[in-house]
Order: sequence, then C-alpha cells, then structure tokens
Amino acid sequence: MLFMSAWRSRRLPKWREWALPVGVLLLILYSFDQLWNGERGLVTWRLMHEQVQTLSADNAVLQKDVSHLSAVTERLKVTEDGKMDEDFLDEHIRQVLPLKKPDEMILLP
Repeated sequence: MLFMSAWRSRRLPKWREWALPVGVLLLILYSFDQLWNGERGLVTWRLMHEQVQTLSADNAVLQKDVSHLSAVTERLKVTEDGKMDEDFLDEHIRQVLPLKKPDEMILLP
C-alpha cells in the first residue's frame, strides 16, 4: 500500500503536463486547416463550384453550336430523291470561302 501512495504522489515531468493540451491544440488546428484549405475544404469547394458554373455556361454555348452545325449539315445533305438545297450550298460556300465570281459585285453594309 505504501508503494501505491508513493506512485500516486509522484509528480509528472514538466513536459508531460503540457504535452496533452498542446497535442490536442495541434490536432484542432490541423483539423481547422483541413476544413478550410484541405483537398475537400471550403476554399477548394468554392473554386470547384465556380469552375462548374463556368463549364456549364461553356457547355451551353457548345450545345448551341452543335445544334446549329447539325442543322447546317442536314441542309447540306442530299435527299432521297437526289436533290439538295443549292441556294443554301452556294450561300454557305460564299460565307466560308472568300470567293466571288468575276461578274459579281460585293456590297458591304
């Protein structure tokens, strides 16, 4: 019994008194840093959210371009009866290629 009372009254070294509070404080600071700046932190989430919005807007513009180009492609295709929209083809060629016939005059707006 004398041994147990001597063991309980023994004073811990100075560094062991503050080691646990410092360790807990470091763990809290690390957790806060990960919450704020970590791979899945608030700052990263905000940046990714902005990127998603930008990419969604870009995707909408690209979808519009795809629908326009598919409409142009459909008008340029030859139908089952062997006909095609020659006026549209001529207009499209003139827009894409800067060519004109020798007897044509170009009027600029």
